[in-house]
Amino acid sequence: MNKTESTHAGLLGKFANPPADRRSVPFWSWNGQLEQGELNAQIEGFKEQGMGGFMMHVREGLETPYMGEDFMARIKQSVAKAKEEGMYAWLYDEDRYSSGMGGGQVARLGGDAVRAKALSLDVCRAFGPDESIQAVYRARIRGDELLDCARLADWTDCGQLAGEEAYLVLRRHVAPPNEWCHGDSYPDSLNPLSAAIFLETTYEKYKEAVGEEFGRTVPGIFTDEPFFRGFQERLNAPEMTWMTWTDALPSTFAEKNGYEIWETLPYFFYRGAPSSKIRHDYWKTVTEMFCDAYTKPIGDWCRDNGLAFAGHFCWEEDLVKATLYNGAVMPHYRYLDVPGIDTLCEQTDESLSVKEASSVANQYGKPIVMTETYGVTGWDLTFEGRKWIGDWQYALGVNAITHHVALYSLRGCRKRDYPPSFNYNANWWPHNHVVEDYFARLGSVLTEGRVVRDVLVVHPATSVWARLGQDVLAPEWRNRAGNAEALADYNRAFNDFVRLLLGEHYDFDLGDELILQEIGSVRGDRMQVGLASYRVVVLPSLLNLLHPTCELLLAYMNAGGILLSYGDVPEMVDGAPSDLSALTEHPGFRKAGCAERLIEAIERELPRSVRLVGEDGREANRLLVMRREMEDCTAVFVANNDREAGYDAEVGIQGSGRVESWDALTGEKTEVAAVSRDGYLVFRERFGRTDSKLYLVVPEPGEAAFQALTEESGVQEPLAVLDAPASFARTAPNALVLDRCQYRVRDEAWSGTMDVWRAQQALRERLGMRQIYANGGLQRHFWIGEPHENDGEPVAFRFVFAVKDVPAAETFIAFEQAERFRFRLNGDRIAEAPLGWYLDRCISTVKLPALIEGDNVLEIECAYMHDMEIEDAFLIGDFSVDGERRLAREPGNLGLGDWCPQGYPHYCGSMIYRFDFDAAESAAGRRTFLEMGSYEAITLRLFVNGHGGKDIPWRAAGTVELTEWLVPGANRLELEVVGSPRNALGPLHVERPDGAWLDWDSFHPQGPERKEDYVLRPYGLTGEIRIYRL
Repeated sequence: MNKTESTHAGLLGKFANPPADRRSVPFWSWNGQLEQGELNAQIEGFKEQGMGGFMMHVREGLETPYMGEDFMARIKQSVAKAKEEGMYAWLYDEDRYSSGMGGGQVARLGGDAVRAKALSLDVCRAFGPDESIQAVYRARIRGDELLDCARLADWTDCGQLAGEEAYLVLRRHVAPPNEWCHGDSYPDSLNPLSAAIFLETTYEKYKEAVGEEFGRTVPGIFTDEPFFRGFQERLNAPEMTWMTWTDALPSTFAEKNGYEIWETLPYFFYRGAPSSKIRHDYWKTVTEMFCDAYTKPIGDWCRDNGLAFAGHFCWEEDLVKATLYNGAVMPHYRYLDVPGIDTLCEQTDESLSVKEASSVANQYGKPIVMTETYGVTGWDLTFEGRKWIGDWQYALGVNAITHHVALYSLRGCRKRDYPPSFNYNANWWPHNHVVEDYFARLGSVLTEGRVVRDVLVVHPATSVWARLGQDVLAPEWRNRAGNAEALADYNRAFNDFVRLLLGEHYDFDLGDELILQEIGSVRGDRMQVGLASYRVVVLPSLLNLLHPTCELLLAYMNAGGILLSYGDVPEMVDGAPSDLSALTEHPGFRKAGCAERLIEAIERELPRSVRLVGEDGREANRLLVMRREMEDCTAVFVANNDREAGYDAEVGIQGSGRVESWDALTGEKTEVAAVSRDGYLVFRERFGRTDSKLYLVVPEPGEAAFQALTEESGVQEPLAVLDAPASFARTAPNALVLDRCQYRVRDEAWSGTMDVWRAQQALRERLGMRQIYANGGLQRHFWIGEPHENDGEPVAFRFVFAVKDVPAAETFIAFEQAERFRFRLNGDRIAEAPLGWYLDRCISTVKLPALIEGDNVLEIECAYMHDMEIEDAFLIGDFSVDGERRLAREPGNLGLGDWCPQGYPHYCGSMIYRFDFDAAESAAGRRTFLEMGSYEAITLRLFVNGHGGKDIPWRAAGTVELTEWLVPGANRLELEVVGSPRNALGPLHVERPDGAWLDWDSFHPQGPERKEDYVLRPYGLTGEIRIYRL
């Protein structure tokens, strides 16, 4: 790191003009037939809208064969285009996900040796021998308990058992092929040969193509959700009891643990004295094997080749699932140059994964922590939603955003690939740079210097290891000995503990015990973990510790360190019951009986470096904070994690000097008046809903006076209230979604009316063609080029729509790949060729002849081909849509409230509201402000008398000074209210609570979940706008 970048002057320069390496890079979904002209146009769009580069990420729908000659040409030319534009082109290491398959090449080349494996348990009274059997036990079982168990040396002739006795038969299985894994299986990630083939078939190919740009235009490569539970991929065996396996596990286990895994393995599935030990040792072993077989060799290859290794792991946000899929997540981050996480849905509930990645980054000196974020939020994610999700992560240690996703194409099911799309095919795209600039400014500051985290919390991974087994799932022998439900509660409790510390403004790192074993030490009276030093160590509620952890904690307390314990005190070491009195009875050990006592205990040992005290005199726990020490200044970032409430707080920053407030939205810098009190710089601040503040403390004398709670002072003089119906203008044509149709083959009778996706499903079933209405099957490039016996079958689709008032202007039909279809309106063939596009360049528009009052019938005909995708149609033009879904004359004004019932239920664009008001000449020194009322929008943009262009991307920015734009007398205010594609692209027939999971099936609800009426997202100005003077 260039030291001048962490000085006040260096930070100020980057804050004013953030460089490309501090700007976001989207997951650029390569999901169609890749054309370089289109790729280049989208790259230019990324740069224009404030992104620093892109990540070339193959996803559902790719038609250019993966890693083939044309594909690699697109890689080379896109890297060249990035270089030309001064951007960064990141690589992604898989065809779709999860990483490690090499597009199916790993399993095909390596055979069964590298295919994922499982060891299953069959509980039975009798069985026949077969080659898959690895071990057999004769056991007595009572419910969850294994009363006794003896391994059989010879199982070729075993008799019938009865009563409590049963055989426990362990069999080895190799994962069968499935379509998601490209016609083969997911690899055995515990076998080093898998990663070796993966490197050869993917990483080396990229090196051959663009290796000269490694570390320059191509800064790194992203590995996405690798895991070792690959046998589960597309598994449909709900009664099968199994655990992850690899052929080297018995020998590796014995080498690492000093006993044979077969000695007590049945206790992985049952309760008994050996249960905790075998479980702990199994999970520890496979964690280390996974690190050594996959993450470390790939990380080593990347560093040897000048490439940053980035990525995230499967289910990192959940203690139980992270164990099932990875053993533990944090040890893998040691080998990533850019550790990352995946934050899904519109939520900020789970902070564990952020703290895991940012802790390892702090301990190993990795300056960048990346988040793959905004996936599964839907087409209606607002700029405020993006800020809320992003601020939360930045306060906890993330400083680089990878958007999920920027869709190359919306054709077919691609538009339902966990939207939104951060690309030209979202109507709000011209405004995107506002959010990009905001996070680029934050990232320019929050990647520099050293984060202040004086508390270390020991991570509970090994406590999960000691408890987590596998339930027996066979109906006759079903049990709950795997403890999954109890551990789910434990996971929730630990996340609550994480939130407790964050809300009390004690930032902390997590200490993974394998990492503590590797780089933990004691320096003076502090715990040292790599580059990070801690004044207080906290044990959350734990069952187990590793023996090296115990030794390290004892050394720490012997040196004068304080160890605080909250919840259950550990009673096991390495999975076995142990006497920990040397730890728990040490003078440096403190037991806190409840959360309040824990915080009091920390307060006695460690004053907060930043205090955020609410009006009740307590720490305002919805405010999150990060403090970073720079070369000659201090940065403090505070984010309000509450979307519904603002907070007045007294801010106290430990230290002395002058306080500046840096506005990451505008790039402006202002002085903050603060007083010095008891070693803190103290001032008052108001944090609006989803608000944030970035402060810089410079060690120079500051003004010794309190800042007022609000920026404005004095009495407000009302000037105008804007609440009457407003004249307006659209920025895009209005739309009517046609999502119901009939279909027929040849000259048969028309089918009944049904959803368009249902018509396509029924048609393809009849023609014997592969279904394509959702994700999950074989990637398209494997099969679309192959002829189908029913290609060319004459097929037609029939849409009916009603017209109340015939539009005076031209009306168009927008239909995907319209050039492949013939159109008829009311029986007459349409001769017009497709001209232009709507939303996405794959959605072509065709001008319709004059409509008629009443019902209009649109027929769309084609010679149907296997590669075709039939989607909803859109009528677009200058019209409104009435309550009976008829085209009607547009209103002259829009009133306050949702614009959907005012004639625009499927509108995808902006409405520009126009308000006129009078303003008398202002007295000298008086200032005029606008205060937004409620609204529903992606973002807003304000003009006054043609001036301003002021962006209001979130409610906290909803008070705007108008003084310099007003004139005496008549004034015009224009407010662009930006909608989204949500009411055009759906889901349209399902009620989905805010923040709920959104996937392919959400767009195709069936049964009682499907609503006949259209479920729309409201848009528009919904509350009055106030203008006042001070």
